[in-house]
Amino acid sequence: MLYRTLIFGLLALLIAGCSAPSEEDTPARMLRADETLMWVEEFKTLNKAYWNVETRPVGWEDSQLQSYSPARVRVGKDGDKSVLIISAIRRSGRISSGRINTLGHIHFRSGTIKASIRMPRTEAGLVPIFRLVGDSGETWPECGEIDIVKMGGAQGMLEGVAERYIYSGIHYSAGIRRHMEKFEAHAVPQDIQDGKYHTFTLEKSEQRIAVSVDGREFAEFNVTGNESFSRTFCIVLELAAGGDFANIHDMRSISAIQDGGEAVMMVDWIKVCK
Repeated sequence: MLYRTLIFGLLALLIAGCSAPSEEDTPARMLRADETLMWVEEFKTLNKAYWNVETRPVGWEDSQLQSYSPARVRVGKDGDKSVLIISAIRRSGRISSGRINTLGHIHFRSGTIKASIRMPRTEAGLVPIFRLVGDSGETWPECGEIDIVKMGGAQGMLEGVAERYIYSGIHYSAGIRRHMEKFEAHAVPQDIQDGKYHTFTLEKSEQRIAVSVDGREFAEFNVTGNESFSRTFCIVLELAAGGDFANIHDMRSISAIQDGGEAVMMVDWIKVCK
């Protein structure tokens, strides 16, 4: 997995790019007594002050089979919810999908980030991802990466539990561009692709990274002394197809979307707290 050098003007602090919370009592704004809301995105519009919508060719990352197009990212309705909709569409043997990030707008060093996401049925071939990528100027993997949740992995399909199989992991450098990875990947008790919204939570400090799914801790990583995780990270949301993670490198092996079909990943809200 390769990333281009990430060199952009950054905000000095996350809060510098945030709007103050309103008094509206929505799930995204509900906090524990010990939490302070730093930033919230409820997707009333696709705010270009926060989000970059990407254009990428086939194979740009992880040998994936889709291209990324701005046409596959929009804000729309899911019932009475205003949500971010990232779609993947298959036409004439090709898939185009969506990927957005907050690079240069909103970034995150430590605290808690939560997102309410409705996952698509991954079956064979779809890979929805919610992650953080280091945005302080280093190349990958020195910059660090935190995969909060990825679904659609080959092992989940092999075990017949794709709808419950989750991957969370961290990527960093040990020495000169020596890629290192630590991860947790296994099936959780509940169906995460059941058409409902599920809450994915990352708690991050300079010593510890922990991921929870619907309030149940899923993974924990000790990052004490690891420089890749002492810097800032931007938010990335994407819906990929095929590639190394799914172990699918032939479009004909993708069953999650038939030709002429569409799949969607929906995000109700994201919030950052300290």
